[in-house]
Amino acid sequence: MAEQTDGKIKVALVLFDADYVTSTHKIVDLLASRLDRRRFDPCVICFLPTQKRVWGEGVPLYCLHSYRRAALLAASRLARLIKKLGLQVVISSNTGPNLATAAAKLLARRQVKVILIEHNTFSLHEGRNPAKRFLAGKLYARADQIVGVSQGVSRDLVSVFPSLAAVTTTIYNCLLTPRPRLQELAQEEVDHPWFAAKDRPLLLNVGELFPRKGQDTLIRAFALARQTVPARLVIVGTLIEPTYGALQRLAEELGVSADLAFLGYQANPFKYMRRADAFVLSSREEGFGLVLVEAMACGCPVVATNCPYGPDEIIVPEHSGLLVPVDDPEAMATAMLRILQDEALAARCRQGGWQRLRLFEPEQFIQQYESTIEKMVQPCKPEMPALAVSP
Repeated sequence: MAEQTDGKIKVALVLFDADYVTSTHKIVDLLASRLDRRRFDPCVICFLPTQKRVWGEGVPLYCLHSYRRAALLAASRLARLIKKLGLQVVISSNTGPNLATAAAKLLARRQVKVILIEHNTFSLHEGRNPAKRFLAGKLYARADQIVGVSQGVSRDLVSVFPSLAAVTTTIYNCLLTPRPRLQELAQEEVDHPWFAAKDRPLLLNVGELFPRKGQDTLIRAFALARQTVPARLVIVGTLIEPTYGALQRLAEELGVSADLAFLGYQANPFKYMRRADAFVLSSREEGFGLVLVEAMACGCPVVATNCPYGPDEIIVPEHSGLLVPVDDPEAMATAMLRILQDEALAARCRQGGWQRLRLFEPEQFIQQYESTIEKMVQPCKPEMPALAVSP
């Protein structure tokens, strides 16, 4: 291992794409910017080509220039970079980069420590591919630590690979936008007539239009709720086909198109959260559900499906939000109506959500990762020789 001439631990944060902003991208950004520079020397490594050379405030960004979608194929390049930079700890995010990082540890043939962060439910995603399942079983075992972003994600991974139980832990994702900045963003004006007029209750969903986000269930629930309360529904998120077209057709069939708005991707979703009467997460599955934490931070009462995994670790039912079964439009409609019609319940969920944020503060998140890194690189103390006992 390369010597620490300045006493700092050399850490690399590995992700697939440095240009596509996702929750993984934001987590890497937070770690790169907030690791204590007196103790850590961070850099960022990505697989796909990028024009960036620096990440954030002076953090070097190295690109492996992998033009293939399979991150594992760039493992040898990553191994060479690990040796060249004298890295001591490599923290990787998501299954593809995790496989490449674990393989690179083998190829580098050096005492680099590896932390793999699993953001999604393995058994429902990569685990369905026999080849990836086989590779993960072999390569994840090489990790020094595996971190699940929720207890459910961690349990799921261990259920697939029981031998990983000893090295698997959970570190919750945190509120990635600092609260002062989030409050500033939440105060920005919304250029949409429904939010300006506020003449009807507004329901909000934020999420890319993928089937697993369950917006079809949400629209069915909305159609039921509108029979009692003349509400409107706003969906913020990238308009991905064919899901977008299917959702539009469903809204037309149910007769709710006039009161449903798809706003597409919005760089600042917080201004919508602050003005909505309820935030609804309709997902069929999540890794954590960070958007719930963000809605809570904006003072918006939340309704969420009790999907695997995350919502039931974030929400305390009837205190900081409401949980409903997955794919149950009737139950979702009932929960939405309860929030819209019961002011005391809505106020209790707002207050409870605000209190719940203490579990998801960035400071706690950073401290957990810093502690994990330092424990890995601390030299093992030699065992004291056994004392000879006179007969």
